[in-house]
Amino acid sequence: MDFDDFHWHDSGLKSIHIDRSNPGYNDSIVLEIEWCDIGVGRLIFQEVYKAKFDLNFGIIAQESILDAYSTRDDDELHLLTSTFEIHDLTCYVINTNSTSGQLKIYAKNFTTGTK
Repeated sequence: MDFDDFHWHDSGLKSIHIDRSNPGYNDSIVLEIEWCDIGVGRLIFQEVYKAKFDLNFGIIAQESILDAYSTRDDDELHLLTSTFEIHDLTCYVINTNSTSGQLKIYAKNFTTGTK
């Protein structure tokens, strides 16, 4: 499934796991999401080159997702691809609803999985 085709709005962001146990060879980020339409699942971003998380805490509310999209038109993405000559890199953006946060994950691909 294409990243942009998921039912993002009002789905819940349950957890974020960063795996750097084998740095440079297997850098991945796993998001556990409670989808509005299909239940709990995972997004596994593989070959991650950079991540920027602007998250807010201290608010007593489930963190829901406002929207999400993938893009190849991002300043940071262009800098990464030109500086390090990385090809096939995509910027995945997730905007949160409850706390007005944002996640940007710069990765080569992603897969889905179940909990």
